[in-house]
Amino acid sequence: MLATAQQTATGRLIGVNHAEKALAVNVVPENVFPYVMGKLSDLKLATRLAPWNGFPGAETLFMERCHELFEDGKYLKAALVAADSPGSSHNTEQHFDRLPDSLCASHRVPKHVRAV
Repeated sequence: MLATAQQTATGRLIGVNHAEKALAVNVVPENVFPYVMGKLSDLKLATRLAPWNGFPGAETLFMERCHELFEDGKYLKAALVAADSPGSSHNTEQHFDRLPDSLCASHRVPKHVRAV
């Protein structure tokens, strides 16, 4: 592609390639994560694209990773995964209630703090 621009009226990407042909592309957000995971089999790319662009479909993957880290006692890493997760399924009072009292005390985080 030599040049691209977003067509705001339709949400399309318009581009001109090296053969001087104009191309119009529609991106369906619901299809991006399944495509990257299925056709490209690229977990790293999928987990980087999903939170940046809010692409749906990655919630389960992020939730499983968050729970895995949490159960291993890696609370900071679990919190970072939850923060990157598309959607708000990890930012709930139930997740904060599961934090050990010692962790909350050492970081001066009241147990009643809730995600906004």
